Amino acid sequence: MAARLLLTVGLLFLAGRTAGTEVFSDDIASPAEGPQEARDAVADEVHKLENLVEMLQDDNLNVSQEVQDSIADDVNDVMSALEARGPPPVATGCAGWTRWYDRDNPSATGDWETLGNLRRENPGQICAAPSGIQARVKGSNRPASLAGERFFQFNPLQGIVCRNADQRDRSCQDYEVRFWCP
Repeated sequence: MAARLLLTVGLLFLAGRTAGTEVFSDDIASPAEGPQEARDAVADEVHKLENLVEMLQDDNLNVSQEVQDSIADDVNDVMSALEARGPPPVATGCAGWTRWYDRDNPSATGDWETLGNLRRENPGQICAAPSGIQARVKGSNRPASLAGERFFQFNPLQGIVCRNADQRDRSCQDYEVRFWCP
């Protein structure tokens, strides 16, 4: 019975690791490394599961043939499901701050560092629902909030927009922005 419990825990762990909607954030170092890391993680888990099955089938454990057959059926079910699913999907954007983005230079209308435009120009690099935003004057560590300009938009779900028309001198500085992905 203990052997069956051990296998069940192993199967649940493996299924949970591979059935999720994204790779765990500690499994990948960057979005670019995600696909290979995901394949390696699944291969490691399958190898652990195969070792567990071999251990349970060892004659010294006195596991009945009925339990061994049941274990083999469970393993085959999980392996079939994994093969049918293929590699797990990769997270788009890892937990933490993204890199700094500067999509344009100030134009006749202002500086537009919008999330929609940044996503189009950098596919898969920014998470679906950022919960934080930072902006700074490009090429410096000066926060946008200390630049003395008014922002039409400044939030993590839209990005930042500095409109020239809203400024005393009718000109926005060039900003770069990054997002916090939970």
